[in-house]
Amino acid sequence: MGVINISGISDSRVAPVVANLIAEEKGPSLIVTPTYIGARRLASDISFFAKKRIILVPEDDNVFRNYEAKNQDTLFGFLEALRAVVENEDCIVVAPVGMAIKKLPPKERFLCKRKKVAVGDALRIKDFLQDLVDMGYERAPLVYGKGQFSMRGDIIDIFTPYDDLPVRIDLFDNEIESMKTFDPISQRSIEKIMTMEVYPAALIIREPDVLENAQKKIERAYKGLPERRDELLESIATGSNRQQLETYMDYFYDDASNLAGYFQPQALLVVDDPNRVFDMVEERQLDLKADMDVFVERGLIIKKDIALFPGRKDLFALYKRPRVVICTPFSRSVKGIDAYEDIRSIVSRQTLSYNGKMDILEKDLRRFLFKKYDITLVCSSEERYRNLKEFVDRVDLTGLVKVKQGNLTAGMEFPEERIIYITDGDIFGTYKKSTRRRKKVKDENRRPIESFSDIEAGDYVVHETQGIGKFVGLEQLTVKGEQKDYLKIKYAGNDVLYVPADQMDLIQKYIGGDVDTTKISRLNSKDWRKTKAKAKASIAKMAKELLEIQAEREKNKGYKYGPDTVWQKEFEDSFPYTETNDQLRCVEEIKKDMESDKAMDRLLCGDVGY
Repeated sequence: MGVINISGISDSRVAPVVANLIAEEKGPSLIVTPTYIGARRLASDISFFAKKRIILVPEDDNVFRNYEAKNQDTLFGFLEALRAVVENEDCIVVAPVGMAIKKLPPKERFLCKRKKVAVGDALRIKDFLQDLVDMGYERAPLVYGKGQFSMRGDIIDIFTPYDDLPVRIDLFDNEIESMKTFDPISQRSIEKIMTMEVYPAALIIREPDVLENAQKKIERAYKGLPERRDELLESIATGSNRQQLETYMDYFYDDASNLAGYFQPQALLVVDDPNRVFDMVEERQLDLKADMDVFVERGLIIKKDIALFPGRKDLFALYKRPRVVICTPFSRSVKGIDAYEDIRSIVSRQTLSYNGKMDILEKDLRRFLFKKYDITLVCSSEERYRNLKEFVDRVDLTGLVKVKQGNLTAGMEFPEERIIYITDGDIFGTYKKSTRRRKKVKDENRRPIESFSDIEAGDYVVHETQGIGKFVGLEQLTVKGEQKDYLKIKYAGNDVLYVPADQMDLIQKYIGGDVDTTKISRLNSKDWRKTKAKAKASIAKMAKELLEIQAEREKNKGYKYGPDTVWQKEFEDSFPYTETNDQLRCVEEIKKDMESDKAMDRLLCGDVGY
């Protein structure tokens, strides 16, 4: 199979066609788009049609920049895609072209120090820890972020970039006695596991021959820029600033690869709108050329380093893979492709917008049913799903028109196949937009404490029984032969309190006004007990006053509102964002109060982060 051109589809209409193509594929498939925004939209649309896991590759614009610290979410997202591919996971990887042709280590080099450990294995602990460092993991006193590891006594904690929770390895001598996931905030164990795989937390793996190769090449190439040369050599020697070194991938590897190179040769590659993809590569090269001129002036790079960035040659190499499908809006020539194995044409068009005019929607639905269309109404929220189900029932189209919940950025019609998808955005004029939220550990696995990342040296803290002190830092102490982490808190005079890390719930960050006038407590004094007693008395007095006010309010009747109408529901449907479960619960509770004659007694605070 060579290159197959499917013409007549673009934007969201690519999604059902590609999902149908990939449905029977085993293992990972790759879709390349012109831009990250396009990749994100297409990934969302395909998720409606495909049952497979969709992995969206994040975009990174890392061009010869120095980073003292950099958010690693983009790197970890990219590493997750690599891990899924080399594991031959049955998934769909969607990537903007810049990330699809980004230069990477050869696949075997990336995997050279991958570890699989199991309960009962004997570890060569020193070598194991060194391998973690070589793979880009950062050693920390306590693990609370991805890409970190720690060792305390007979415990090794590892938080890989690929997992939602870190893993705690308990050792007996050098043998793995048990492994379990744990909450990085509370440090409490959650679930026992028997095996774990540790993949790299960086793209460049520290190997002696690789580092030596890069050092020699940089010494030769940058001999005219000694300051920059020494900076790069130091970064290579110490392993710091690895994400900057990713730009210099060709200095490390003579046979650098790319994302497609991690897939099996027979894996399906789909390129969406290849002429726009080509234009994006060319535009990126022009932008880089302009940046390079500035970097050369500043003495940061040498002129020939423009060759370090992938361009049209790397894009055209993708088309040489055994199985390639390109999706184009029109049937025309594509740069980099000389001939097609097959050309298939599909007739498709975008659906109309109804802007809330339900009578016109009803007429169109009946017209499509008369033509024997398969009709699906797609709703982006549960609330709109319920409302459109009620609408379909009300106009007697139950069983004839399907209503499904899911994300689809635009409606589409395929006249020859007699298939149409109409979205709630087409119907109401707005889409429900959802915000990605970080996965949270279930409440029952949490403890009411803050993470170490929220407390810095010099912050005032409040201990439950000892009062206000100043946080000094984290120290490791050996008590009764056992080494543990302790929070060091300074109190008045020379008083110091050490709080075990696993009792961190006893302290809170001080938020009681101007820190410049804050008075810290003395350990074991009566002052703090007196302060707490006064606070309790004041709270009791306030509670009594509130109860008296509430009793007076109970005697009075409030205005009773009627239940929701159809117009109220249509108005709520026009809200363009997806409410959280808590928001929906609050709305329902407020409506319930408003529909009773009881005086309203509710305060809704909507401040972000409150």
